Amino acid sequence: MKKLLPDKCKFLIPLFFILAVFGLYFFNQGYYIGRNPYPSGDEPDYLVGAMKIKDYGGLSKIISYLTSGSFSESKKHPFYMLLLSFFADKSLDFFVYAKFFNFILGGLLLVASYFIMRRIFNSFAAVFYVLILALSELFLAETALVVPDNLMTLLILLGCYFYYLGFKSKSILQGKYWVLGSVFCGLAYLTKPNGIFLLASFIFSVIVILGKRTFKSKQFYLSLLAFLVIASPLLIRNYVLYKNPFYNNNVSLLWIENRQERRAPDFNQAPPTVFSYFAKKGVGNELKLYGENFVKMASNFSMLILFGEWQWRFSLSLLLLTVLSVILDKDKKRAKFLGVFFGFSYLFFAYNYKVSPHYRHIMPIMFIPVGFTSIIFGNIPFISLRSKKFLYNIALIMLAVIGLFLGYKKLYSEKRFSWKVFEGQIDVSEAHIQTKNWLVSNVKDLDTFVMGLDDNFMFSWYTDIKGKRVIQPYFDSFEKFSSFLINNEVHYVVLGGQTVNSFPEIYQNYFVKKSNSPDYLRRVVEPDRWVAVFSFPFGNEEHFKVLIYDVSLLWK
Repeated sequence: MKKLLPDKCKFLIPLFFILAVFGLYFFNQGYYIGRNPYPSGDEPDYLVGAMKIKDYGGLSKIISYLTSGSFSESKKHPFYMLLLSFFADKSLDFFVYAKFFNFILGGLLLVASYFIMRRIFNSFAAVFYVLILALSELFLAETALVVPDNLMTLLILLGCYFYYLGFKSKSILQGKYWVLGSVFCGLAYLTKPNGIFLLASFIFSVIVILGKRTFKSKQFYLSLLAFLVIASPLLIRNYVLYKNPFYNNNVSLLWIENRQERRAPDFNQAPPTVFSYFAKKGVGNELKLYGENFVKMASNFSMLILFGEWQWRFSLSLLLLTVLSVILDKDKKRAKFLGVFFGFSYLFFAYNYKVSPHYRHIMPIMFIPVGFTSIIFGNIPFISLRSKKFLYNIALIMLAVIGLFLGYKKLYSEKRFSWKVFEGQIDVSEAHIQTKNWLVSNVKDLDTFVMGLDDNFMFSWYTDIKGKRVIQPYFDSFEKFSSFLINNEVHYVVLGGQTVNSFPEIYQNYFVKKSNSPDYLRRVVEPDRWVAVFSFPFGNEEHFKVLIYDVSLLWK
């Protein structure tokens, strides 16, 4: 029987599919980056970090910047900032450039994912995964932010791919693949702290698979050396500043009950410990909370992979199907390596959920449940191999056709299939502009001002404010905060609704948030010797987006 399609033309079908999916990604991601009109949350930190790297000398001096301890950021890692530094500019345009850089990273991730998922798993996994990347509303919304999760997902996928090829190869080829895997693992660690889980999973899997031969394997030692070389600038920085090569301040957040406690002035000098936390919290209560968050973490995967479905019947079914597929997988090396990596990551992020339940933490590993559930066709019992292949091919065609049809239908119905989705890339609020202008005009070189992390106060990445800024510190009473203002001779306190809402221990007797509107605050009573010098909106005597007080009478 003649072939339906010549071998020379077989590449046309995946090429057409990738181009069609890229079209979905292009307009959907364009829509979401347009809905992120101004940096908030972690975004300004990465923009500021990129500017600092550029000012220090950029790529040519990045090793010196890290090893000298000049890079003092203790929570975020530098690789993404380094990439942003190539086009960093102290202007509003920098944010637009950064968003489109993420847009390009997402396109690279989509194309790479298709071929890697085909190689590690099968075509069904490749088709399903790239449809998720192009259509999942949660994934697109998260990757529209100027944060390193697109980059992290790409690096983790590449690291896993080369590690997997190494497990499947022998001798010299194994060493080459493992070294490449460790290079991408090192870059992942330089991007986000959880990149270390990939290295730990690789080491554990090698020991399980090779046993005693592990410690006689030159390839294994070369791969570890490759990771250390790539990650060494950050490891040296950590040792110089913190006496721990793998230090990250985020670990301390696991041992606090109130996230704002990390803003306490003495937090870094005397961070909480696991022993003090469990003594206060109790092991039983913590285990109960962990069990609840373990299930919630499954819902996060379900929301990302199943396009917003979060109910327990979906999330737990997905998790159980993933575990079952790992157990039944005929490729034992794949099952051990990726199963261990998924297990390590899942257990940690389920515990970390109480501190940071964000979807973006698990995006780099969501390819694993997608991949393993896709091999279920090969494990269906009591069905012939020929029938399995037939069912697999039918499911693959239906998935691709229905996915593309529904995707383009949504683009058309929601009017995203237009160049207009790229409009409105930057939009600065009037509250932001007026607050920035007042601070630029009034704060002097020797002044100290306290200001929280409200969205309206995110302008340090493109505007220089004189004086010394202190991020709103945590105290368990207004009296202790007043003592801090006196001892540090603070001139101004800048308040917004988000700050007041985040620090009720300090402000609840004086300021409260407006009902159903966390961006606004309401003044209950003015603190003694606090003199209002600025408010926005102008002329409003009840609700404010911004209040600035001169508090220098406390200590003068």
